[in-house]
Amino acid sequence: MPTAIDNLSKDSPYADIMAAISQCIQQEIDNGRSQEQATAICYSMAEKIVGPISRGSKGVRLTSSGMEEI
Repeated sequence: MPTAIDNLSKDSPYADIMAAISQCIQQEIDNGRSQEQATAICYSMAEKIVGPISRGSKGVRLTSSGMEEI
């Protein structure tokens, strides 16, 4: 199933990358995956397109409004 990640490119702004990952994670969770599995899958998919994504030293978490850095 296509995700927002499929619309990314190496030139995509960081905010667009994070939004696509957030949407992908929610889609994967809706399909029955755990948050950890969904996060790993979506980051991996995005990194195949845009390259390494800096997650910072603290990380990210999924909230009801999307992904936020912690």
